[in-house]
Amino acid sequence: MNTDQKIQLALAILAGLSLVGNVAQAAWTRRRQQVDLDDRELKQCLRQLYQDLLRTNLFTMVPDHEVWHYGFPKLEVLSEHCAAAYAMTFNSRKLPTALADSIADAHRRIRDLRSFSDSWNTFSHGQLEPPAALQLRWPEYPIVVKKLEAISPVVGTLTRQLAEYLGD
Repeated sequence: MNTDQKIQLALAILAGLSLVGNVAQAAWTRRRQQVDLDDRELKQCLRQLYQDLLRTNLFTMVPDHEVWHYGFPKLEVLSEHCAAAYAMTFNSRKLPTALADSIADAHRRIRDLRSFSDSWNTFSHGQLEPPAALQLRWPEYPIVVKKLEAISPVVGTLTRQLAEYLGD
């Protein structure tokens, strides 16, 4: 191999290394941007859940004062945002474990509580009695009150953890 061929080979190798370096740098930059986007989406999702928890008094009032005719629609919205937060945090390594565990626990309990809405809707359908009085005859009313009592401290802990994590 003569000198010109050696120079051409060296230039070809340098060009190949340069190309590999550029591709690696582009991939790293894209991944970094995706991680930043994922972080923003996660915080936005957690902020929505936090705002929902602050907006509702479902978990802070005396449980047997809740009028479930109005409580279940609030619970439906909260359940959607809690499920979204749970899905986003399920594999997140950036979230403190205690916060991820609280989100999972609240998600499970809210979903369980929300599952009584079909029973309530079936029971109350076509009834003329005011919802607050009607729910006292609803067979599942005592169960729902106990579940609400049990979930309230879990939601309180989650609200405090979200406030700390989000810096509020």
